[in-house]
Amino acid sequence: MIITLLSFAEYGIFTLYLFCGIIIFFGLKKYNQSPLTQFSSVSVIVAARNEEHYISACLNSLTELDYPQDKLELIIVDDHSTDKTLKIIKEFADIHKHIIPIALGDYFENNSGKADAIQFAVEKSKGEFLFVTDADCQVPRGWIKNLLSAFTPGMGLVGGATLLDKPNEKMPLFGRIQSFDWLYLLTIALSTGHYGFPISWFGNNMAFRRETFDSIGGFKNLRNTIVEDFAFILKIHKSRNWKIKFLFHQDSLVKSDPVLHIRSYYNQRKRWASAVNAVHPVAKLMMFTSVAAHVIIVLNIITLQFHSAIWGFTIMTLVDLTATWKSTGFLDRRDLLKYILPFKIYYFYFTLVFPVMLIFDHKIDWKDRNYPIFSKTTES
Repeated sequence: MIITLLSFAEYGIFTLYLFCGIIIFFGLKKYNQSPLTQFSSVSVIVAARNEEHYISACLNSLTELDYPQDKLELIIVDDHSTDKTLKIIKEFADIHKHIIPIALGDYFENNSGKADAIQFAVEKSKGEFLFVTDADCQVPRGWIKNLLSAFTPGMGLVGGATLLDKPNEKMPLFGRIQSFDWLYLLTIALSTGHYGFPISWFGNNMAFRRETFDSIGGFKNLRNTIVEDFAFILKIHKSRNWKIKFLFHQDSLVKSDPVLHIRSYYNQRKRWASAVNAVHPVAKLMMFTSVAAHVIIVLNIITLQFHSAIWGFTIMTLVDLTATWKSTGFLDRRDLLKYILPFKIYYFYFTLVFPVMLIFDHKIDWKDRNYPIFSKTTES
């Protein structure tokens, strides 16, 4: 009886998984860049907290941007760092006059995190367009031109892709798996965004109009959240006044670094999980389908239905491979596909073990600050 019910559920779930894969595949559209003919004023904003090991590489990439300096300002905000981050920022500012350092400690004794830092920087900035990346990221030379070219009339926000590795970079297997994971999540977000319901994006590679930012009240009216990028995108989408576009293009591909310490990785994923209550119903359906498919495979193994377990695992892998084959082609990173099997094995932890751990762990330690998990991410 149990095996019969399991078989019935198996066919339903894996049919749904296949259907979701087809929808994702056909939603993946390549962005064809048009030459940028007008150089608007741009402010790049980076919020940094205890990033002494990464900030130099970030600033080096920003100073090498292919964009007129008289139209560009780089606003680097130190968010109460206790290491050498602020010192490094000021050293760069002494050499590059379009870098504007801001020490939040000069204005506030404390604040609630990255959202406040970005809000303060935007208020101090002058650019018509605002670009945001993280202190542990390196941007390509064509970053600004590529994202700006996507701002057609009515376009409020444009997001570019981020990966955690480079093709010939030496990196542990766990780092490669994380990079594929980011690719996988962005592939889904890229597809659903083209269908008109952006489910999320990484805030380390975004650009938006100042007019868009002001029209929704910036980050001021967002409830206390540590996933400010997701909350911000959600609020723009709900306003119905602006379009949102995500794109995969080599010229706007940002490089970040994987988290190689298990505790830091766990806290990162907890931070992401805090937004789950506010995600689009389509995203919730996809998450449910993924979790259910993994549960069914495990149950098949427990009940010695190895043929069914292999069959289910093969379907999931082929569906995911088909979608990521298309998206990696946009970025010329098909080398990442060789990590799909380690990624699929890792995903059993992410979909089965991790949610159980969250039941007993309700606090997030992020950048030496503590936050409650599952905080609301919608506007006040």
